[in-house]
Amino acid sequence: MRHTVLLFVVVSFMLFCIMRVHLQDVDDEVIEHCKRFGKMVKMKKAIFRAGVDDSSSNNGEYPVRREAVTNFQIDQFPVTNAQFRRFTQTKRRFQTDAEMSGHSFVFYSLIDKNAAQDRTLAFPGQKPWMIAIKGAQWSRPHGPNTTIRDSLDHPVVHVSYEDAESYCHWAGKRLPTEYEWEYAARGGLDGMTYPWGDSYKKMRMNLWQGLFPSEDRKYDGWTGTSPVDAFPAQNEWGMCDMLGNVWEWTSSDYTDGAKDTQPDSSVKILKGGSYVDSWNGLVNQAVRSSTRMAILASTTSNHIGFRCAQTVDEPVKLDSDSEPRLHRYTETVDYKQKVELMQQNVKLSHMAREEL
Repeated sequence: MRHTVLLFVVVSFMLFCIMRVHLQDVDDEVIEHCKRFGKMVKMKKAIFRAGVDDSSSNNGEYPVRREAVTNFQIDQFPVTNAQFRRFTQTKRRFQTDAEMSGHSFVFYSLIDKNAAQDRTLAFPGQKPWMIAIKGAQWSRPHGPNTTIRDSLDHPVVHVSYEDAESYCHWAGKRLPTEYEWEYAARGGLDGMTYPWGDSYKKMRMNLWQGLFPSEDRKYDGWTGTSPVDAFPAQNEWGMCDMLGNVWEWTSSDYTDGAKDTQPDSSVKILKGGSYVDSWNGLVNQAVRSSTRMAILASTTSNHIGFRCAQTVDEPVKLDSDSEPRLHRYTETVDYKQKVELMQQNVKLSHMAREEL
């Protein structure tokens, strides 16, 4: 009997030591990720063209209008799992809405095979591919038996509007407004479709490719969420992961200027699109700088995250006495790449003629 008790104590101590080392490794990685993805980008006050000149849009993007933003700064990346873990380690009693309700919505092909589904609940907008999963939450994104151990650099998901606000408050920040978010995404390219120019470019964002919802060919290399730095910065201001991957909460109440709707504080505006959307709108939303979606503030799912912003009180020197200078199209990466390609074609043509 004594030998059995002694063996139990020894084994328990060994397991404790192994677990402690494992947790220490995780915490060290969390700290490293927080440093890596904690940068903010300063934005000067400006007046810019928001929205899109597409009357077929039904989500409030249309029409184009001039909007103003004051001096602010915004996270370069969406808030990651590592950063949110740091938050929950500090605020031990904090629980997300998904944790308190006992469920959250997960894209059907990503659901853990052992997870229990709750078919009595429907995702807002009646999207049958989003299924309520018991026990799904930020640290168990695909069901209660899953983990974020290998996705600490992915955007945190399963967070409601209030969850996002709580994190921002803890970090001494706030959620960006819709127009702050869109201004930062545009990167000075006034009125253009994407942060890098007017032309769609492959391998710039995590979107759906293939027959929806059954076939994701993942030409971009990812199914579900991807690391927040999986793709190059999307504009010349260094902003990353603004389009695609996950929708992002803003502090703005939903309105639709084309339909003259009144603001509703229970319905917020999401920006940016996600991995279940497409560049051309053939699958769910057309992802572009102006993309927006109305959603209940209490909604949680594995394709909604957020990033933070801060008001900058000190005066920021502008490039001129009037509005800040916006990039001309001829100064964009998109235009420069086209010119370089044309020059290469001309050079090859001259070489071919010389050979003749």
